[in-house]
Amino acid sequence: YLFLNLNTFFFSFDTKISLKSTLPYIRLILFSFIIFKIFQNDNNKKIINIFVFSYLFLLIILLLDSILQLKTGKNIFGNPYYSGRITSLFAEEQIMGSFVSKILPIILSFLYVLNSKNNRYYIIFFLSINLILILLSSERIALVQYIFIVFFVLYIESKNLKIFFSSILVFLIVLLVALNFYTPGMDRIKDATLDQIKSSTTIMAPSYRHELHYTTALFMFLDKPIFGNGIKSFRYKCSDYDNLIQDKII
Repeated sequence: YLFLNLNTFFFSFDTKISLKSTLPYIRLILFSFIIFKIFQNDNNKKIINIFVFSYLFLLIILLLDSILQLKTGKNIFGNPYYSGRITSLFAEEQIMGSFVSKILPIILSFLYVLNSKNNRYYIIFFLSINLILILLSSERIALVQYIFIVFFVLYIESKNLKIFFSSILVFLIVLLVALNFYTPGMDRIKDATLDQIKSSTTIMAPSYRHELHYTTALFMFLDKPIFGNGIKSFRYKCSDYDNLIQDKII
């Protein structure tokens, strides 16, 4: 954190633009301390229970609002969705999937701390609602994160490798069936991804657009390999390399 902010002060292409990102990173440090203090001092697990049930309540609200938005075209606040990507309470921001996928590991860790006799049912319930919300949001990165989380949970819960791989197979079948129930999600997650992969000329990039981004980033890195141009600089500095990128396109 200190390095990023000092680097911003001395080497960023625009200190104000970079500081808007680097200074608020303090929230990640504070968040880590808060979670640590909860685990350390919440002996009766009241706070953890509040977190778990608050998240459960939030998931149910998101699910009901998403279904309303899917059926009527608008959510409870009248916000529409576009291109089959349900946004629910996040309005025009298409981040519902990434939101739930980032909180899910924390909630699962709380469930393991609670160690309830119904833990397995709670885990299945949370994983199921998260999967529905992520598919409705059609967010590919969120789905990848979710798959990694599920694999990790299956590894913890499985007693041997045979059960582990069998569980993965069942999960992948459920995932494919779920994708087929929501056509826009299938179009974006599977079909659009395959089309992008076909457009790439290198195995290192998932699409030609990604390839051009990576190439631009490489040029920027070679110009300033030690300290860089500063956080949030790419969108402002990438145009400096238009001629090099055009040569690659040609």
